[in-house]
Amino acid sequence: MEVGGDFYDFITLPHGDHGLVIADVAGKSIPAALFMALSRMIIRASAAHQSLATEVLRNANNMIASDATAGMFVTLLFGVLDGEALTLRYANAGHPTPLIFKSRDCSFEEEVACGIALGAKEGVSYEEQTIKFGPGDVAVFYTDGVTEAMNTKGELFGMKRLIGAVSKTCQSPAEEIMSRILEEVSAFREDREQNDDITLVVLKASPKSEEHALFSVHSRDEEIPRLSQELEGIMSRAGFSGKQILDMQLAVEEAFINIIRHGYHGAYGAVLIAMDFEEGRLKVKIEDDAPPFDPTKFQEPDFSADLEERPVGGLGIHLMRSLSDEMRYEYENGKNRLILIKIKDRPSIEPHQEAG
Repeated sequence: MEVGGDFYDFITLPHGDHGLVIADVAGKSIPAALFMALSRMIIRASAAHQSLATEVLRNANNMIASDATAGMFVTLLFGVLDGEALTLRYANAGHPTPLIFKSRDCSFEEEVACGIALGAKEGVSYEEQTIKFGPGDVAVFYTDGVTEAMNTKGELFGMKRLIGAVSKTCQSPAEEIMSRILEEVSAFREDREQNDDITLVVLKASPKSEEHALFSVHSRDEEIPRLSQELEGIMSRAGFSGKQILDMQLAVEEAFINIIRHGYHGAYGAVLIAMDFEEGRLKVKIEDDAPPFDPTKFQEPDFSADLEERPVGGLGIHLMRSLSDEMRYEYENGKNRLILIKIKDRPSIEPHQEAG
């Protein structure tokens, strides 16, 4: 069995900004997977004490290089995202450069490559680059599994096809852009087996009039009040009714408790929360590293059965499904991703009423 070494991560930084990581460890093996885990841990530890992307990479490189097995290295891009200023300040350690698309005409700009891979050499300095987003601008971060995807003729997908896939959809939401890239890569490969991991991160700058939040929490009950507070703030500013806010708070709380109890089984774990209000729709994305579990496939409880005959469990998932307007699940790159959507002008309904 081959184990890949691609990964991405979002980190809540000390001053309220957010760190973005995308990386590719050399090789495909158990040692590569372990090196990936070590690299992720070191980047998180380095980012916990400073917010300069260049210093995060410099410190991480020195730690990795001093202990790296011969031939092991990781290409990695680390950026600091400022949601208020709509900027991403990043440093690049030998990773493919991000692709920037301007919303006004979907024109393409390629960022400047810089730096060498982490672990290759101690004492390396890195340069900082800044991406300034305008409303609707798109940034695509990727690993070389995208551009080096190969078809049955031995041809590579390449940069030109990647740029074309994004250009066709750059006016669409970030998720649709990502789906288009993956669909085109899959169609290009035809029946050829995927020969490398594929990792993609798509950022799209939304107009400032809309509401967004991105933060990381621990898998602990004590985090529930923060989730509810963040959700209430966004939904209140967006004009949702009190009933809709309460419904969504309960749905998100149930999802979070499921992760604590049945995902991490009470152990410590990170949960990434993204809340986005756009065009009358609130989308809450909840992402964790626990074992795969798809709640959308869980059978609905039989409310017509006597209480004694009903199987234990399932009520929380029923509430998540019925209190939101849409519930979706994805599993990608070792992460569960649950998406709950609430539509602003749709009336709330009761999740279930039993006949008296």
